[in-house]
Amino acid sequence: MGLSYVTPVVVNGENVAKLDKKEVDRATEEWQNALIVYVIGQNPSLMAITNYCKSQWAPKVEPKIFKHDEGYFVVKMDTAKDRDAVLYSGPHLFFGKAMIVKQWTSSFSFNQEILKVVPIWVTFPNLPLNCWSTDSLSRIGSTIGVPIYADECTTKQLRISFARILIEMDVTGTIQEEINVEDPNRRVFKQKVGYAWLPPFCAKCQKIGHVCEEKKKPTKGRIIQKWVPVGQAKDISSSNPRQELDEEGAWKLVTRKTKDKEKQGTFQTAKTAVMYELQSGGGSSAAGAGGAKGPNPYLS
Repeated sequence: MGLSYVTPVVVNGENVAKLDKKEVDRATEEWQNALIVYVIGQNPSLMAITNYCKSQWAPKVEPKIFKHDEGYFVVKMDTAKDRDAVLYSGPHLFFGKAMIVKQWTSSFSFNQEILKVVPIWVTFPNLPLNCWSTDSLSRIGSTIGVPIYADECTTKQLRISFARILIEMDVTGTIQEEINVEDPNRRVFKQKVGYAWLPPFCAKCQKIGHVCEEKKKPTKGRIIQKWVPVGQAKDISSSNPRQELDEEGAWKLVTRKTKDKEKQGTFQTAKTAVMYELQSGGGSSAAGAGGAKGPNPYLS
């Protein structure tokens, strides 16, 4: 392709390349059937997307597919019918991952549109039947974003439970669950809104596809009770480096954390008294009931 020099236009002392409208319109027309495809949370290869388009969309003429370095694909369909057939059949999934599919425009910007403005299929359950016209649906959808299409069942009123339209909406903003609709009689009613899916959006990174998890606060450790001999009760608790030794050599209860010293002391005294009685052979009740006599074998 041979190029030639075209004198630039000087505006405010700077050179400006002034494009010819006919040439730009002609080039725009060549890409008017193109689709922008972006898989959230995955970076598929060109071959994988090509096989997906052939098997899932099955256009009459094989599309031309281009991969951009920023992670999205441009799928150039042969006809507007093939393009619209893909748009109408959403939402799309790529092996379980959500796929954004939108029509290419001359003002398309990946960072501003794909990462923020996403086409979402929106439903309006129990919408009054006299609000299903093209103009009414356009007005209702415009409260959420930019309405693009209504699906076939909504257009032909084959399903009257809910209206379903495709809306380009900013997922970084507030997601509306209800909207206000005013009829010609100035009666305002609440209309519920449903979404086929919403991509994960990270408020920290201002990007879709992931959510940065906040660090959870460390939880307090569980109190563990353990019986140990007095001679080994050393440096077990970080809050109490050394447990008080029992002069009589009885077994005592050691805890990792002591929340109530008074209750713990009362409990310890009772346990020590019982264990000391067993060690000294004072288990008369067990012997009288026909139990084993002599020193307790579990304390030897």
